[in-house]
Amino acid sequence: MKKHDVFLWMMFAVLALCRCAEMIDDNVWLLVLAFNAWVVLAFIACVIAVVLLVKNKLPSKKYIVISVLMAIAATIWYLVYGGNIIVVLLGGGLIAGIPTLLTSLAVFSVMEKTKAYSLLAGKKWYSVLLSIVIGVVVGSLFSYVNTFMYTDMKYNWLSTWPAPAIYEVMAFRAVFMAYCVYFSHDKAMKGFSLFTMYFMMIAPHTVAYGYDLKITVAADVIFGLILAVLHRKRDIASAIITRGVMDMFMLIDGM
Repeated sequence: MKKHDVFLWMMFAVLALCRCAEMIDDNVWLLVLAFNAWVVLAFIACVIAVVLLVKNKLPSKKYIVISVLMAIAATIWYLVYGGNIIVVLLGGGLIAGIPTLLTSLAVFSVMEKTKAYSLLAGKKWYSVLLSIVIGVVVGSLFSYVNTFMYTDMKYNWLSTWPAPAIYEVMAFRAVFMAYCVYFSHDKAMKGFSLFTMYFMMIAPHTVAYGYDLKITVAADVIFGLILAVLHRKRDIASAIITRGVMDMFMLIDGM
């Protein structure tokens, strides 16, 4: 097992332990304040992003601007959703804005260096259109499947704001892909390293939700795997659109 793979598995173990502690006794989190699984996952994403930025430096000015815009969108969403400046500064800035900025910078930096994946697959209009169509179609299918997995879903216009999808895709999936791609040193990943990349692009995000084992595994297989493949084989944009369409249908309990 390679060192960079071990590092990711150690980070996942920390996340899993945090989620287990929360499931055993919610009062545990009174002792550690706001450090729940989502905060831990955001922190892990930031650590991975910083590692990549230290080793690989910042991306070009174009992608720095895109990263900043993504972070601003993630922060503003908390203002729309929460309507409270404190929520924006603490929730939007610390939990969404900063992770979105750092992970986007890291993802784009590795992307420019390795050419192993892309924000948009191709520059032609029909290629861009294809990514949009893929995202809308796959996201719609996922939403339809969700209606069978959950019975308490409703449409929420706030979720049409794309920021949650950007935040989740960049901080909870793409940065793991970028990390594994960078440490593959331009070689095709095989065996356990390949498994590690896809596992980390799928499992941490679903584990953070805190569903039971059956629902978590189902979400990994049905949703997570396909989203991970879109990241790796198509482009990041199609994954963001897919997740955005899915977010148009939200659980009453706030998924």
